[in-house]
Amino acid sequence: QLSTAKAVNRKRPKKSTTISVTLDTSSDSLVNLSQRCAVSKETNSPVKVICTTCCHRDDQVMVRHTAKMLSGAISETVTPATSHVIMGTPKRTINLLKAIIHGAHVVSIGWVTDSISNNAWLK
Repeated sequence: QLSTAKAVNRKRPKKSTTISVTLDTSSDSLVNLSQRCAVSKETNSPVKVICTTCCHRDDQVMVRHTAKMLSGAISETVTPATSHVIMGTPKRTINLLKAIIHGAHVVSIGWVTDSISNNAWLK
């Protein structure tokens, strides 16, 4: 006599995750943007911390060169110290969402080319 085994579809129990967020809006807890920026050791002035997202390789090279030329720093990912995110193609990326959360300026590659022609970072 042949016995047939039925495949048992065992589903894992769903794990529920609860995230609790508390936002303290008192003035003592708000971070001043100028306090979270990197500061140049030589000039004691804020340094632009730049991250790129959805940029072509040539644009990334230009941004790195410009950052060296105009006393900026490059970050691979957006952190609270990131001041500007340069957006190539308009897509929703993790770095873009982090930039919005951290209050970084989201600019196009044109901001970099205009900064080069001005020989200083644009405001």
